[in-house]
Amino acid sequence: MKNSTQRYARWYASAIACLTILLNSISYQALSQNPLASAGQFNVFTRGDATLITNESEGPIAIGGNLTVAGNYQVNNFDVGNFQVNGVTIGLLVNGKVNYQSGLLQINSKRYVKIGDCSGSTVWYQDTNGAFSTIRITPGGYDSSPYIQINNQANNFPGGPLSSTNNPVCQGNLIDFNSAFNTLKGNSNSLAGCTGNVNVTNANGDPISFSGDVYINDTGLGGGKRVLNITGNELNSISALTSRFTPTASNPLVINVSTGASFNWNVVPNNTNGSMKYIIWNFPNVTDFTISGSNTIDGSVLAPNANVTKTNPANIQGQLIAQSFNQDGGEMHHYPFEGEVPGCSNTCTNPTPNVNSPFICSGSSVDLSVGNCSGTVTWSDGGSGNPRSVSPTSTTSYKATCTVGSCVGSATATVTVTPKPT
Repeated sequence: MKNSTQRYARWYASAIACLTILLNSISYQALSQNPLASAGQFNVFTRGDATLITNESEGPIAIGGNLTVAGNYQVNNFDVGNFQVNGVTIGLLVNGKVNYQSGLLQINSKRYVKIGDCSGSTVWYQDTNGAFSTIRITPGGYDSSPYIQINNQANNFPGGPLSSTNNPVCQGNLIDFNSAFNTLKGNSNSLAGCTGNVNVTNANGDPISFSGDVYINDTGLGGGKRVLNITGNELNSISALTSRFTPTASNPLVINVSTGASFNWNVVPNNTNGSMKYIIWNFPNVTDFTISGSNTIDGSVLAPNANVTKTNPANIQGQLIAQSFNQDGGEMHHYPFEGEVPGCSNTCTNPTPNVNSPFICSGSSVDLSVGNCSGTVTWSDGGSGNPRSVSPTSTTSYKATCTVGSCVGSATATVTVTPKPT
């Protein structure tokens, strides 16, 4: 009986230990996450279109809409990124089509290309003599310009030779961008709800407002995320931002930047002790976003609602996640975010847009304009713009939806059409 009791006691203790480990694991996974995980290892990840003018991305690029080739640009200059299709690593993924404007877009490090809509593109797996050479994607003939060049031969890829019937360039719907961005927008909104827990000082350690040279301190904080909440105006009013601690995977830095719908970020020097993989610059509200100035950004930029234009000639040392992206300066350096950031509750205040409901005569047009919306406006009939012009032939209702982060509100406009007097 004694031996039986002892065996039961050992079994019980072992079971409790295993259960504790399991519960701790489940709790840890539920509370900690990489909020940029939906973007994978992509250096640039957009839901919509991208225009690449100059000059390069060290890592791969995924575009949910169309790509415009508008200059000399290089993708995957480093052997990084892990998104594969049938054993072949992808450097450039375009869910839509390619528009050819000017220049040469090169794909390096033996990476491949996937294009969802190849209308207007011709893929040359071999040259005009039937020999394997670097793969070209052109708007027409082999020597057409501008064009995309994959700096590897079709017969040198895994499972090659690749062709129009064997792991072709023309293949779409490989990433669910809508689902990914729904998650990214939710994560951006969640991060924006985090309470700031770092303090800012001058070089002497004295508390200051956001002006001049600003130092971020995490004195007294234990393990976990470091959060700095700052407005766009405050960000543009400082001359330099320096972290006096080194962010890590378990102690990452989240910088929440609150802006209006339009924001021009004049980037100032930011020194984060080489910890770019553990920093997120979160812009949850901006929809029209220009990155200017002349200084490098240390960390990843999360702006899932924004049409981003980068004129800054310096580099982004991290990922860029946006609605659309126009790169006309600098480089994208491959430092994908690797931190663990528990989310924060963010009470959602749904916007209350308003829209005019005009009367028109048959055959006329009228502008519909949505007010009280600092976010993105979409229309139930698939139309776009705010304001937008409509010309219904009969009385018609148009539902306008305003999205700010993960908060949504709507309003309906009714355009009443009356016959022309005879």
